[in-house]
Amino acid sequence: MKRLWVSGAPIQRRHVLLLATAGITGCGGGSGSGTNFTGLPGTGGTGIYAAGPISGFGSVILKGIKFDDTEALVKLDGATVSSATLGLGMIASVTGTQIAGQPTLARASSIEVWSIAQGRVTQPASAGVFTLAGMSIQTNLSTMFFGLTGSGDLTAGRAVKVWGLQTGNGWTATRIEATTGPVLTATTGEVVQQQGEDGLFVNGLRVLGASLTLGNWVRVQGALSQGGEELQAARADDLQGNVTTAVGSGSLEIEGYVTSTLSNGQFQLGQWRVDVSDMLDPPTRVALGDRMEIAGNYVAGVLRAQVLVLDDDTVSKEVEIEARVESYNSLSDFVLRGQPCDAHNAAIAHGVSLPLRVGAKIKVVGRTEGEVVVVSQLELA
Repeated sequence: MKRLWVSGAPIQRRHVLLLATAGITGCGGGSGSGTNFTGLPGTGGTGIYAAGPISGFGSVILKGIKFDDTEALVKLDGATVSSATLGLGMIASVTGTQIAGQPTLARASSIEVWSIAQGRVTQPASAGVFTLAGMSIQTNLSTMFFGLTGSGDLTAGRAVKVWGLQTGNGWTATRIEATTGPVLTATTGEVVQQQGEDGLFVNGLRVLGASLTLGNWVRVQGALSQGGEELQAARADDLQGNVTTAVGSGSLEIEGYVTSTLSNGQFQLGQWRVDVSDMLDPPTRVALGDRMEIAGNYVAGVLRAQVLVLDDDTVSKEVEIEARVESYNSLSDFVLRGQPCDAHNAAIAHGVSLPLRVGAKIKVVGRTEGEVVVVSQLELA
């Protein structure tokens, strides 16, 4: 169960809808995964920046807000792509403008998505944790798998690509894809020196062929040496500015894991600095590894929280897709925007003709099990 603080007061998940009527927040009910921070600054046609896992399509849905991506510049791992390339569970950073009088709608000007790791698994999953490109990565019930049945398929040598959130010294995967073809290695982390070693390192890998700045956060992609100790960089992207200065000021909504404890009213959520001191009765403690959704005003490099949600990552996330049916075999086997769906136990809205046909535009709400969306609600779009 989620716990929420609005200006500091802890509120159980069942009370969120009451807050929606007061214009503070809303939740669930087919609006995507997580909590909708829809009454905060940015709802009157002003700028907004949101970061977290993608929870739906029709437009790109992030933090319960539907971002119209028609005119957005979309980038995946630094390359310009179509928004149709994006998938559920990918971690996106979206900059846009909320539409006046429409608190759950916004127009995106840019959507940026980075995978955190790519390559061959070096240590297979044990208790849901595996090692890839020097990174320790945790899986849980919220992790979406594509081309894999689950963490049991993360065997040594398996080629995969991972999206996820930073959790202290490790990462938690939100999406894992099996990959084919030539295997490049990508790793994300802080540029460091290692005692007694020459050169600069990222996640224990000595990086060659790239100009790196000590202390910066980077994503480096290239060829791994035969011994698995060096990475010959084909590209290196400095993520420092992307994370902490992508929005100068304004409404900010993020999701992540606590990576430092509360001190003087502040703590870290990944690389974001969060300040809860403006809240009337702020949380007195936060624990490392807590998963949170936070919304507020971003001022001088600090997110001054107005709404804080302690999230639950022990259950799969709710997702929403609105699109045309791409293929249809049965109600338990059809594809919507590249996403396999199973709606054999879904509540079917009046007016939906069964069986569905290819080209029919529908909206589904459900939860992911592996790479399949198990649909709970289906209706005409």
